[in-house]
Amino acid sequence: MDLKNVCVGLSHNLYRYKLKFSPDKVDVMVIQAVGLLDDLDKELNNYAMRLREWYGWHFPECGKIITDNLLLSKLIHKIGFKYNTKHLDFSDLLDSDMEKQVKDAAEISMGSDISTEDEISIKQLCIQIISLSEYRQSLIEYLKTRMIAIAPNLTIMVGELVAARLISHAGSLINLAK
Repeated sequence: MDLKNVCVGLSHNLYRYKLKFSPDKVDVMVIQAVGLLDDLDKELNNYAMRLREWYGWHFPECGKIITDNLLLSKLIHKIGFKYNTKHLDFSDLLDSDMEKQVKDAAEISMGSDISTEDEISIKQLCIQIISLSEYRQSLIEYLKTRMIAIAPNLTIMVGELVAARLISHAGSLINLAK
């Protein structure tokens, strides 16, 4: 009975070792990361669309001035209520021309008032967009380092993201090579 347990333990350890160093499984992480990147892009677009619509009821001109979703999220998180714009400094986010446009637009905005609960919910959505955008950027960095390790020639030829998408589309690095 003791010999049987030792054999089972040894076979499990050998299998784990083979899985750990299997060249066929190296690309699985890349395929998962590409899928996650696509999912993040869809979610970020949905969240940004909701933010533009939701905050647009209060300060619609802001969404027309700022076209970048991440920048808009950071700006809305900082502003909150549109009447706060005259007291805030946006030099860390915007150049002086855009800052002036936002402040001028806030003065004559046709948007309706929102409640404090609305502002809190909108700011929470901004935090989610900013957080997901930061995670997306770290995922891209992960893909870059992973691709250089598993397919350096392909990565140099077409770039990290395109190479990762090729592997993902083919199903594996071996399938792509075939």
